[in-house]
Amino acid sequence: MTPTGLTTAQAKHNFEQFGPNQVVTLRQLSPFTEFLFRFRNPLVLILLVAAIISAFVGDWVSAIIIILIVIISVLLDFFNTYRSERAAQVLKEKVRVTAAVKRDGIIVSLPLESLVPKDVVLLEAGDLIPADGTVVEAKDFYVNESSLTGESFPLEKEADALVYMGASVVSGTATVMVTGTGRRTQFSHIAADLSEKNQPTEFDRTINRFSLLVMKLTFVLVIFIFFCECVAPPQCAGSIFVCIRLSCRFNSGTATHDYCFESV
Repeated sequence: MTPTGLTTAQAKHNFEQFGPNQVVTLRQLSPFTEFLFRFRNPLVLILLVAAIISAFVGDWVSAIIIILIVIISVLLDFFNTYRSERAAQVLKEKVRVTAAVKRDGIIVSLPLESLVPKDVVLLEAGDLIPADGTVVEAKDFYVNESSLTGESFPLEKEADALVYMGASVVSGTATVMVTGTGRRTQFSHIAADLSEKNQPTEFDRTINRFSLLVMKLTFVLVIFIFFCECVAPPQCAGSIFVCIRLSCRFNSGTATHDYCFESV
């Protein structure tokens, strides 16, 4: 490498060796697989089980209605999510971020994907740091690394300091030599770690807790009804069921509880 940056031939060699400067992304699934994954929702599974039980006891009308509701709900969720993802992908392809790079002794504007190790990049206020690198020269150079460290205050970077992809330049100017691109950046490591964990959102956790509660209540209710039908006299069992209905109506006053116990 020369002080004026890489030559075109050197950049091509490094590109073939290290690959494009792209952050690791989630593995894309086929639309059909994405559609099937919608049926993993606990509430959907509960409704499908209810439909199967209704069909088993001969209540085909209820089974068909439940299945239609499930299919329509899953289709709406799938199409809305798929359309949003496609729109985001199209927008990402249209918006191309570039960086000022020294190539063959002159400053050129290149897409971030074209950067390779040992490239010399010129940064100024408002720029995104396109790759991991070492500061060669700096003047009042302050960087915001909140996306990496959570630190809200800008940090001053002097010569020989390290900068990382994903940070942004708050003020000043600097010349940076690229040391890591693509999957070899700290930002890519963080993204890969988060992708592998695939942590559920608070909404997902709430839905799972609610679904588990519904399953537990349903299981207890089924056992209770079965016990009453087998042990208690018919009149006693009927009185117990009436008490359950009245208790739900006067204690809650909501149609949800009446619906839950409608099968009684």
